[in-house]
Amino acid sequence: MAAAHYRRGTTVAQHLRELYHRYGQFVFRASYYIADPPSRSQPVFDRLRKDGKYPQSVGGVKVVGVRDLGTGLDTTQPDQKAVLPWVPGDMMLTLYFEGNGVLTLRASATEPKLKYYLEVKGSDRESAGKLASRLEAAITEELVQPEAAGIKMRGQ
Repeated sequence: MAAAHYRRGTTVAQHLRELYHRYGQFVFRASYYIADPPSRSQPVFDRLRKDGKYPQSVGGVKVVGVRDLGTGLDTTQPDQKAVLPWVPGDMMLTLYFEGNGVLTLRASATEPKLKYYLEVKGSDRESAGKLASRLEAAITEELVQPEAAGIKMRGQ
């Protein structure tokens, strides 16, 4: 790749800047909570999907779509049905946010953990980072609520 850019009179760094300009900057955050026994994750998902009423916002950021692989719902699809395989009661929920953010919250199938993956796209790294930090802070307080679920934050 570097040689191809060199032959064209450009550099890999220039190409990377072009990609950022074209696609934006992305910030990824991931972490987990200790849910021991693993069944302690279930009340978190029960609360988040109670009566089919999912969170409308997180950290003041509007939720614009929901994919719940425990109910087969995907509001981003025209028929509202999940394209990904799903199993009733599965503990995996994805929230899509206004401003190009995506959060997936899922219980591990192999460890006593409740994991999250947060991806945010911004026009620049600073704006993406600010939105990611805002959402990440709200994951604990608004969504997981570890004390109420009897689970621990990573490192406790």
